[in-house]
Amino acid sequence: MAQYTTIVHEAYLDLSDGIDSFRYINLSGILYLRQAITPTGFSGAEGVDWNDIEDYPSSGGGIWRIGVRSLFWVMDCTITIGAGFAGTENIDWENYEQHQLP
Repeated sequence: MAQYTTIVHEAYLDLSDGIDSFRYINLSGILYLRQAITPTGFSGAEGVDWNDIEDYPSSGGGIWRIGVRSLFWVMDCTITIGAGFAGTENIDWENYEQHQLP
């Protein structure tokens, strides 16, 4: 069974392994991956308490989802604003990135 978190404009998803903390945040359709570098983390200042480590340009629709599907970690992005993830893959949304889970 697939499980996802959808990240709309200005929403975020925090992830941590108990040591490192990361945040995916959607700003104007671009998804940024940030890493906390001090205990203040994402409440602090960029370059001091956290850094952007990667960014992903939108496929057109600007809504993202991150989750697990068929034993893969996946990151999907909407292509169209209308149907989005309720629509058809590669028409309304695309699999932007995927990685096999151990």
